[in-house]
Amino acid sequence: MQAALITNPRFLVEPFAELERLRAAGPLHHIEEPTGLRFWLVTRFAEASQLLKDRRIVVHRPGGQRISAVTLSPDVDRMIGRSMLASDPPDHSRLRSLVSKAFTPRFVEELRPRIQRLVDELIDAAEPRGRMDLINDFAFTLPIVVIADMMGLPAQDRHRVRLWSEAITESMSTQYEENPARDAKARDFVDYMRALIDEKRRSPGEDLVSKLTQAEEGGSRLDEHEFLSMIGLLIFAGHETTANLIGNGMLALLTQPEALARLQREPALIPSAIEEFLRMFGPVTVAPRFAAEDIAVAGETIRQGDMVIISLASADRDERQFSHAQTLDVTRESARHLAFGQGIHFCLGAQLARIEADVAFTTLLRRLPGLRLDAPLEAVQWRANMILRGLQRLPVAF
Repeated sequence: MQAALITNPRFLVEPFAELERLRAAGPLHHIEEPTGLRFWLVTRFAEASQLLKDRRIVVHRPGGQRISAVTLSPDVDRMIGRSMLASDPPDHSRLRSLVSKAFTPRFVEELRPRIQRLVDELIDAAEPRGRMDLINDFAFTLPIVVIADMMGLPAQDRHRVRLWSEAITESMSTQYEENPARDAKARDFVDYMRALIDEKRRSPGEDLVSKLTQAEEGGSRLDEHEFLSMIGLLIFAGHETTANLIGNGMLALLTQPEALARLQREPALIPSAIEEFLRMFGPVTVAPRFAAEDIAVAGETIRQGDMVIISLASADRDERQFSHAQTLDVTRESARHLAFGQGIHFCLGAQLARIEADVAFTTLLRRLPGLRLDAPLEAVQWRANMILRGLQRLPVAF
């Protein structure tokens, strides 16, 4: 048995040196944690990409329970356990088709003017103070308001979005853990959303929940558990992904002044910089899966039922795929990263996250040219989470 890896808080906070060592040793590693958890860790880009697209790699252990029913409390399971992220075909195909009918590229692009107004309002509020916590005053607030508006939530209920998202974040473990406060947030979500769904069915609008009540695929509609799980996923993924992308990317710029100055001079490079932030500091670090049958990979055999953890964070720093892989290059072209996944589970909200990040970085760098860290770098703390990578706080001055 070896030392803890994914259950080691130090690794969760700063994983890159250990991932580089593992990547150099090989693309596939059989890991056994002190807790008894066994899994294959995939560390290189080619094998990670191959397995993400392989239909034999699934989210439910063959012949077993749904993984969400084992690791989540009943309350949180009602909140997200039947989402498309927690489903395999054919359920996944049906769910994705249903939500895609509502979450269209046009629907997302039409949010851009609203996102721009929100970004300006957040900067307006912070500007007189000359400083802010970029995470809590900006990066988390922006997607909360966007999601709340997208769902058709009243303004006075926006604060609940973060509490609901926290319930899911606090559930991210390899085993079930008691947490009454977390479960209370999940119950609040279920009660609130049941009432909202009923209201939107009676009086639909142009919001996403209304569109989902009307979406139909082959005569099938979302049942209640699926509907709640779909909204839970959209809230959580849309909130955490964007907030961590903005926070992680801004920290990278504030600690690399040449890159920051380059983007301030050439804002047209911001879209490529965002792809580089996603590659090097992606908000989601791993994709846990199971093998539905025996699979031969890189000279090893992954047996049916084995857990497979695909390290997106490691694959996206693979020196075999990216030149100068450990260097932030805001001019890098065609960075075909895995930050949003690949295959059938590719992130449906990728376009929205990119739009929010584009507006956020462009406006912050234009309006706050003196943006700088307002605390020693050692004081900047990462959250210890086995799936997400993000900052607790990021004090800045301008």
